[in-house]
Amino acid sequence: MRLTIDTQQALDTIRGGLPIALVGLLFMAQFAPTPVMLATVVIALAVLGPRAWTSPRWLRAAVILGAALSVVSAPLLSVGGVNVRLSQAILPLALLALLTRTGGRLKAPRASLWALVTLLALGLFTLANPETRVRGLGQVMLFGLNLFHFVLAFALARETADGDDDSVRWLGWAALVMAGWSGTVLLADRAGIPLVASLVFEEGVIAFVDGQLVAQVVRRFAHAMIAAGVFAGLLPLFLALALDRRSPQWRFVVLAATASFLGLMFAFGRGPILGALAGLGVVVIVALRRSPVFTLRLLGIVAIVVAVGLGGLSRLPGGGEIVSVFVGRSVQLLDPTTYERGTANERLTIWGIMLDDLEGNWLVGKGALAYRPLLFERYYGGRTDNPPASENIVIEILHAGGLIAVGAYLLLHLDLGWGLLRRSLARTEPRSIRLRSQGFLGALVALFVASLFSPFAWNPMYWTILGVLAAAAVAQDRQRGAQLD
Repeated sequence: MRLTIDTQQALDTIRGGLPIALVGLLFMAQFAPTPVMLATVVIALAVLGPRAWTSPRWLRAAVILGAALSVVSAPLLSVGGVNVRLSQAILPLALLALLTRTGGRLKAPRASLWALVTLLALGLFTLANPETRVRGLGQVMLFGLNLFHFVLAFALARETADGDDDSVRWLGWAALVMAGWSGTVLLADRAGIPLVASLVFEEGVIAFVDGQLVAQVVRRFAHAMIAAGVFAGLLPLFLALALDRRSPQWRFVVLAATASFLGLMFAFGRGPILGALAGLGVVVIVALRRSPVFTLRLLGIVAIVVAVGLGGLSRLPGGGEIVSVFVGRSVQLLDPTTYERGTANERLTIWGIMLDDLEGNWLVGKGALAYRPLLFERYYGGRTDNPPASENIVIEILHAGGLIAVGAYLLLHLDLGWGLLRRSLARTEPRSIRLRSQGFLGALVALFVASLFSPFAWNPMYWTILGVLAAAAVAQDRQRGAQLD
């Protein structure tokens, strides 16, 4: 019996399994030095070959990977004092390559003008402050990079065929990968598996209910608040899309909604929980304007997703304690004493200091990151081992660029929100478009609220999702015309 091996078939088989291997390698490479991380990427691209670099399937996989890597906190390199992470390198390149490969053109939405005004105001007012000019400009560069993500995501969703559905698919896959990775990290750490013993975790998370300690869970995985912001924004979107039973993506959307809810539990962030509730509340209110039947159906889907998430996780080893802490931290949102202690009180104090410091400079602010030496002096008592963060994008932009910058930033969100609200309530729109607009509006509200209590808005995933929402706000007219014809 002769054994023959088709070399080309073997290579194709290996390449077919490389997406999974590449995701695993890059997730593990985050804990290695930068040369090892770069070598991993270069070797993977070399094995894939030039044809794979331009394949839409591989480029979409790279977009999903870049989005999922937003949970990684280890920096790839540092530019101007600002850490550039792996997702910030992979995601824009993959979006640009996919846009070029699919024949789309780089276009910016009208709302991007408000973001550009914010960027220019931040840059000019930061240059005017010599004390924070160097590091502050690094933060302005980061805002500009995020704006580039916004434009790329908008162009890809707007200019390519089936843009909205394609965006929903890759966002859903990103949610599945991120939730799977986050859950594996937490549950494995809880079980004492050495494989993840070297992962970088944050402090332990403690939950109180009625003043009683509920549980002290495993250390929260690094960049948990970034991941939680993504899940908070995607959860209302997928729940709204699940109302369309006739959609060919219905099962996938329900699965993505469940993954988003699980991911929200894994991160233990109260701010993102509040954001998800606000976004869901908007979806419910818009559903009430349409029909009580739609509202009951939506609440039924929410109940199923929550029951499956809580019940399924509680049956896993260590999962019951995660559920207890998630419930405890959710209850804390309704407890007034929560805001008198812990990080909630710390944030309120920091925001008060930053606002007091703006006296006489409300119009133009004090430049990017000017609040950090202020907090070192007034809040941290001169200690400089842990750089302070406000974790509130609106107050940060107000302190950095004054009313001019923060006004433009708020107008950006109001512009997108008004467009999505108008289309979600328009009776002349097909039902599928109204449901989609309703979900995107809930996502916008959830993202914005979550960014008021976490550093999420400085992450490219915030702006990438915002670009998708901007495309939905302007692309409906084209889709409506096609469906009515």
